Amino acid sequence: MKELDTIELQLIDQARKVENLENLSKVAEILRNIAERKKLLAESEKARFEASDAAAGSSFQKTRFWATTLTPLLAVFLTAATFGLSFFFQIQQSKKTATDEEDSQWRSAIEKAYFSKSASRSGAVLEMQSFLTSPRYRAGARSVASTLLPEVEDTGVFDLVFFDLLSRTNEENQDEMVDLVRAISNRLWDVHQKAILESSVRGLRDSSFTSFLRRPDSFFDADDPRLREALAATWKLDSVSRGLADLWRQSVHTTGPSPRGQDLSGIAFLNGDFTNVSFKGASINDTSFVGKCKVNRQDFDEAQLSSVRIECGD
Repeated sequence: MKELDTIELQLIDQARKVENLENLSKVAEILRNIAERKKLLAESEKARFEASDAAAGSSFQKTRFWATTLTPLLAVFLTAATFGLSFFFQIQQSKKTATDEEDSQWRSAIEKAYFSKSASRSGAVLEMQSFLTSPRYRAGARSVASTLLPEVEDTGVFDLVFFDLLSRTNEENQDEMVDLVRAISNRLWDVHQKAILESSVRGLRDSSFTSFLRRPDSFFDADDPRLREALAATWKLDSVSRGLADLWRQSVHTTGPSPRGQDLSGIAFLNGDFTNVSFKGASINDTSFVGKCKVNRQDFDEAQLSSVRIECGD
């Protein structure tokens, strides 16, 4: 455009100096062509500008549309994200609080279990029972509870906790139930040994341990506190013997807890239906089955029969 302006000015300047009419006409024609060319260029520039302006307006409209559309969505997203993070942190904090509270309760229960007096054993073992469903403390609670049970005087509490433990017994943890029946059997043996020191005075014909398990009241006077201890202990031995018998009998045709591989030496089982329970492979030495029990001799190895005492009957 600037070049045309320059040419136009030069022609106008030359036209002033031309005297020949023909030449002047030619200059006028050239100037007219230049004017039309400038007009075309001006219109083209205007169209280009208008198109650019329209494109800019369209871009602005698109930007405005997306900004109007996305801003509320972004606000909703940010609100949801904030709520989600807040909820997540609340859950984590709640879990931590629950864990801390469980830790505190466990420490308190352990203190009661190991430092409480014998009269408080019932409360301590019940607290241990409350941890049997805890993924973090159930193994420890089971071990402590089975250790405390022989010292629990309340037979109702004993049965409540024992049968709960029994329902959670498998091949891996049945050793604790065997240790429990051994502890109760040994305690009764100790009480029996003290009682037979007076058996000659009382005129007992049969002062054997198996006789003692059947009739502990024959060894003590009615007001003797040792009788109450013996009766409570025989109650526990009856519960554990029947419980283990049922557990083992249920596993006769399945893979589950069984006497196989267990050390049952020195244990007295009082009552219980051991029908079809195989004791082959178990360690049996001076093991007794006494009272209202059912035991098949064919469920023992030949070598075991010489070291097992079976006195089942009323």
